[in-house]
Amino acid sequence: MENETLNNQELNPNSEVVNTPEQMSFIDKVVGVFTSPGEVFSSIKNFPPKAVDWIIPTLILIIVVIASQLIQMNNPVIKSELRQKQIQAMQKYVDEGKMTQEQMDQALDNMEKMKGFQLMGIFIGVPIGTLIVMAFMALIYWLLVKFALKGKTGYGYVFVLLGLTNLIAVIQVIVSLILSVVLGKFNAAPNVSLIVSSVTQGPMYSIFKSLDPFSIWSMIVVGIGLAKLSDTNVTKSIIWVFILWIVYILLTAFVLTKVPFLGGM
Repeated sequence: MENETLNNQELNPNSEVVNTPEQMSFIDKVVGVFTSPGEVFSSIKNFPPKAVDWIIPTLILIIVVIASQLIQMNNPVIKSELRQKQIQAMQKYVDEGKMTQEQMDQALDNMEKMKGFQLMGIFIGVPIGTLIVMAFMALIYWLLVKFALKGKTGYGYVFVLLGLTNLIAVIQVIVSLILSVVLGKFNAAPNVSLIVSSVTQGPMYSIFKSLDPFSIWSMIVVGIGLAKLSDTNVTKSIIWVFILWIVYILLTAFVLTKVPFLGGM
């Protein structure tokens, strides 16, 4: 059989030898997300999606987020700043006659006693919340590919894309933690709200909080990834991803700000 193959190649010197593409290692994918995302996702689409490609980055993100929250909760300056914000928010209700001073004092005491529940919320809420958001966004992007980009890709591939993009979020959380400790502010982040300090609540504050370089970077990578996974136009894909992101920012700003206790978040 081997001799027959060699003979065929000799008789057909112009015949092309099909090269099977090599699968990238996990480390190459991690590095490639930052250096050449198009190459990474062009490679990923040639092989079945691998769970490790989204599990490890997502696990790292969850650990970093939990660590960031615990460090901030135990920082005396940040704790004091949070306490002052709680007092100011409740004092506003007292001044408006919606709450008595006794109710305010009782509410503050209850907050101190609920630290155990806060920790439980962090350790349980962060992992569950992260996975729910990923699953939902993967569905949205999969539908985007199908109906807007007119391309084809699997839901699992989109999930891998979001998992690897979580590595950018890891850097974002670390930078935000450093800013929080340095500035003494809870969940400080490199966004527009850090510059426009005069706006501290309402829809514009929510919009300013959403505008940061890491989110923009992530949207670009997602746009590139969707295009490469579905063999569609990269520019068109990025534009659609940004349109969805802007819609999300506006909905968040003008819907959540109408919900009590969420308006200034």
